[in-house]
Amino acid sequence: MINILAVIIALSSGGVISAGVYSFITSIGVFPRIIASTHSATHSVLYENCIIAGGILGNIFYLCGVKTNLSYVPAIICAICIGIFVGALAMSLAETINSMAVFFHKIKMRSGISVIVYAIVFGKLIGSVAYFFT
Repeated sequence: MINILAVIIALSSGGVISAGVYSFITSIGVFPRIIASTHSATHSVLYENCIIAGGILGNIFYLCGVKTNLSYVPAIICAICIGIFVGALAMSLAETINSMAVFFHKIKMRSGISVIVYAIVFGKLIGSVAYFFT
């Protein structure tokens, strides 16, 4: 009974975390920007299904240790797609940082901005170090 409860809690927690990550990626505008730049709004349902399938398959491959024997061509295609996604995500995050500057200007914040930026940087650094050393 305890094992079943542990599985339910683990799956629920994983679902909440996954939903949070995908909502963050969606809120910073990665997918709408890709759809707008490719002029393929008619295929938005296909984009959504591919995003969901990619998240599910990525988790299954990671958790279950699934190995694939792809030849060079499919592996190169996958690497290019992953690189495009990471690049789009990085550009969206850069735009989010630009929106922080606009926000600080709107609230007329003149001092303390460097403290906030350093807090974000050191928080990210400490989190990354804690992750990689545990």
